[in-house]
Amino acid sequence: MPGPSVSKTQIHIGESNCYAAPSESIPDLVPIADSNSIKVTRLFVGKLLWGARFLMRKSHRWGALIVAAPFLIVLITGLILQLKKEWHFVQPPTKKGTPLALDVSFATILSSSQTVPEANIQTWEDIERLDVRPDKGIIKVQAKNYYEIQLDSSDGKVLQVAYRNSDWLEAMHDGSWFHEQAKLWIFLPSAVIVLTLWISGIYLFFLPWSVKLGKKTKKAIET
Repeated sequence: MPGPSVSKTQIHIGESNCYAAPSESIPDLVPIADSNSIKVTRLFVGKLLWGARFLMRKSHRWGALIVAAPFLIVLITGLILQLKKEWHFVQPPTKKGTPLALDVSFATILSSSQTVPEANIQTWEDIERLDVRPDKGIIKVQAKNYYEIQLDSSDGKVLQVAYRNSDWLEAMHDGSWFHEQAKLWIFLPSAVIVLTLWISGIYLFFLPWSVKLGKKTKKAIET
């Protein structure tokens, strides 16, 4: 009775027996890419880079137009606030009272502040905050109408009354001067767009150098 058929092909070479796998199991070789496919790939990559560059330029232009007004406000107010210690128009200079003498009570602070008509302080609700400087013996009473009263921390004597422009400039700098939500929905997105413009600007600045370097490298390889 004949045995089962063998799926292998027997080859006799001299005294040894070798077996080779059937021809169906031998995979076809992957053809090596020719010059035309390389050109197509380079053309595709070139168009992709050109599209990215075009999109980057467009977004750079429109992004600058969108954030022009908020960024200008942030820039101008930021420049002015940099000089608040040197320019007394922005922030009044700090007077000197009785150092390390914090004997004045809250009632005295309120009553002394009420004597300044410019500040228009009647109750504690009219006061934005208190700034205590023990080393200079000063208590700064900042009213909600941006007036600042500097009191001697020992007896509550009024030493200086001045309009504090730095407060509303800081509020304008972060956008809260216009509206409470303007800081979150206008000035914060504008800051993100400015960051994107910075990144795209750096990319567009170095892109020509990268292209030239790529061309030089290509010529060196071809030669």
